[in-house]
Amino acid sequence: MGVTVRQILAHKPFKNFKVIAGREGLDNQVQGISVSDSPDAHLWNNGKEFILTSGYIFTEHPDYFEKLINSDAFKSVSCMGIKLRFFKEVSKNTIDHFNKIKVPLIVLPEEITWMTIINDLNILVMNKNIQQFIITNINPNNLLEYSFQKRKVHKILTNMEQELDFPAMLYDVEAGLSYFSSDKFIKYSKHLKLDDFWNPSFETSKEVLCQTLKMTRYRYKDDRFDRPFSWITVPVVIGNEVKAYFVVIEKENLIDYFDQFAMRIGFILLAQMFEQLSFLSLTENYKFEQLVYNLINNRLSDQQIDEAISNITLSKEEHFYGFLVNVNGESDNFKEDRLLVRKLMGPAILRINDIRISVIDSKSILALVPKENRETGLDNKRLLDTVTHLLVENYVKLMNRYDIRIGCSDEAINIIELQRNYERCVQAIQMGKVLFPNELVVSYSQLGPFAWMSINKEELYKMRRKLEMNFNEKECQELLHILRIYLKNNLNYSQTAKETFLHINTIRKRIDTVTQKLNLNLEDPDERLKIEILLRIMN
Repeated sequence: MGVTVRQILAHKPFKNFKVIAGREGLDNQVQGISVSDSPDAHLWNNGKEFILTSGYIFTEHPDYFEKLINSDAFKSVSCMGIKLRFFKEVSKNTIDHFNKIKVPLIVLPEEITWMTIINDLNILVMNKNIQQFIITNINPNNLLEYSFQKRKVHKILTNMEQELDFPAMLYDVEAGLSYFSSDKFIKYSKHLKLDDFWNPSFETSKEVLCQTLKMTRYRYKDDRFDRPFSWITVPVVIGNEVKAYFVVIEKENLIDYFDQFAMRIGFILLAQMFEQLSFLSLTENYKFEQLVYNLINNRLSDQQIDEAISNITLSKEEHFYGFLVNVNGESDNFKEDRLLVRKLMGPAILRINDIRISVIDSKSILALVPKENRETGLDNKRLLDTVTHLLVENYVKLMNRYDIRIGCSDEAINIIELQRNYERCVQAIQMGKVLFPNELVVSYSQLGPFAWMSINKEELYKMRRKLEMNFNEKECQELLHILRIYLKNNLNYSQTAKETFLHINTIRKRIDTVTQKLNLNLEDPDERLKIEILLRIMN
């Protein structure tokens, strides 16, 4: 939006500038400065300029002044500043003309240099933009608090759109979240995919506006628009890693010179926020991982737990579900992929900043998902179902190079009880391998009685493998069906025969076949319980 002529004249360095015509145009927007001291300078006007002239050209070319101020290009000029050293007198007709077209005509002091005017105007614009982006009335409990981050980003983007009159977006790469200055951004970009803003899937022209910031303008022709559609993208890079993308849609117009000041300042504020959060997150993650390690290994007293929790953004009243992501075999890179685990958890649905990630060892990463998710309005059962669905869906996209299994502790408990939460996740993974070998995610509640029964998992695994090896054929499946009914009827041959419409001797013979194949002693209560539960789960 730049600055208005009125704002310029109110600035102290311009106090001796005198308006002699065109006062109705004092609210014209100024987007740059140009010097007009050649007989064809009007050909190079873009519009919205503060034109400076010494007046010398008009003594050399007496007719040019009238030609200049009556040209079509001059009607889009914001104001004109002239020195009267060579241009001794301003006629009444000239004053009337400037009044008519509402372009302020300003007499400049003789001693002021063009460079002084340009520098002072640039300083005015920068100070105005800095003031515009000062964030007030947002008081965080902690800089890592999600709501604070969200409000601060929204405030910067909203101010950006108000200043530029162009909608803006910030895309947080780690969180997979998009923030918009208004619904205008979505409206203008509905024909584009998100990735198109930094990696277009179609042919565009590229213009680098700032090599240092990698600020790039993309433009392409589209029959839906009279002029090429354009936007500007700037990556937020921290430590050679892109953390976010800042995008401003120009649509069919281009951002002016002074507006690029505002855009740069807004971007610098966003980048600074990400840099601060990155440093704080490293510190926070270290403290959190130390706490998790000590809680899992039962190394802290109650007082030490309270002290550790007070040093991070965590409350003893918060309750979490646990998801333990475990890779089979050794992997040197797995513990470095906590970012992928975050993405695996479905950031588009969940508040990613509320998910706590902790590396347990080279094979395991623990994710704690908050019980309540007010942002999405999901109840807790739907929350768990959604996370599980996203884990399965995203696994193929993100982490299929790893052979992983995920155990879920689907009873929400607070951080103090983390050891129990973790042990349930481990149990879900270990028993899940046996009971649900084809499932990526197994919850503790899915284990049923196996969750609390003390049964050797290797013994259970061998039993299941024996069942699968010996009873894959159709007639064998029928044998298992009869065995299920026989167990359900407390080893009663007559009742089993009645339910299956078979002769009692047939039942006896088939039960003998099953027990021989599995080497089972159904008179042993422990063995009977094991096979009965295993059959129910497999069914």
